[in-house]
Amino acid sequence: MVSGLVRSKVKELEFANQFLLDGWEVFLPLVDENETDMVVTKGDEFYRIQIKREEPDKVNLGQITNSWKNPPIFDFLVFYVTQQDRGFILPKQVCQKSGNIELLNKNKEIKETYQHLAFKKSKFTERFRYIVENRDNLVKGVNTIKSKH
Repeated sequence: MVSGLVRSKVKELEFANQFLLDGWEVFLPLVDENETDMVVTKGDEFYRIQIKREEPDKVNLGQITNSWKNPPIFDFLVFYVTQQDRGFILPKQVCQKSGNIELLNKNKEIKETYQHLAFKKSKFTERFRYIVENRDNLVKGVNTIKSKH
């Protein structure tokens, strides 16, 4: 049986691979105690990325608990929902609220407020570039959401 830690590391490496195939340089820390699973860079841009994956047997699918420093050290949180082969790219501004961030509704559909931050696995780097370029405008609508405690 593969541990959750190994499955998480495999998911991080899958995203690192997607970045590499899209022409980004990827740097992986030996130890990721500071909320950064990788740093990606292209030209003069660089971003600290935190990767989280949904536990397959989790009761609250599409919900992530904010347990990061405020403000978070990372620039983007990539939250991947394995069962649905899709995820969310959340700028750190979205992760500054305490409590739970609920990305899916009870029918396991993406909440309208987070549609613009969602991605399908096959379009991850394309969506990442879009969110990076438009994050200030994209975050405005999300920051009006109240987190549930």
